[in-house]
Amino acid sequence: MVASRRPLALLLSSLLATSALFLAGVSPAAADEGFDALQTAVADCPGNDIQVGGDINPGAAPADVHDVLTVGCDTTIDIHGQEVNVSKIVLQARAKLTIKDSAYVSGSHLWVTNTVDEGAAIRTTGAELVIESGSVAAYSNGDGAAIGGDGGQGGGTSRSA
Repeated sequence: MVASRRPLALLLSSLLATSALFLAGVSPAAADEGFDALQTAVADCPGNDIQVGGDINPGAAPADVHDVLTVGCDTTIDIHGQEVNVSKIVLQARAKLTIKDSAYVSGSHLWVTNTVDEGAAIRTTGAELVIESGSVAAYSNGDGAAIGGDGGQGGGTSRSA
């Protein structure tokens, strides 16, 4: 009877090890789940390392995108060769967002066009934005900066690595 339990014990320990690696590793935001999956992955603090698994709002006109991505802790988003279009990214105070593209191809980019309010497209007030690699474009239609603070606010720290 003891011999038949050994394969089960090996299976369970293998599953536990795999689960631990998955939880400690990259959280993919799947293409078929789109923006909601990305926001859920970003909200799962601390120490997020997120790899986008597919296009989010591909080819969308800026007026048709109303997704606001809120970043509350240190997070890395790897757009991984995808097209990601959102309306606004808000970094909460003391949060750090690193953006990279580990699988850059022509057409892959993070495009942020603020159509939801008059503030910054990527708001970094009291926070830090690092663009490690890839193509990032930000546009604001109001008094806020494309990347920085809302109208009249400081802009935090932004740099490319």
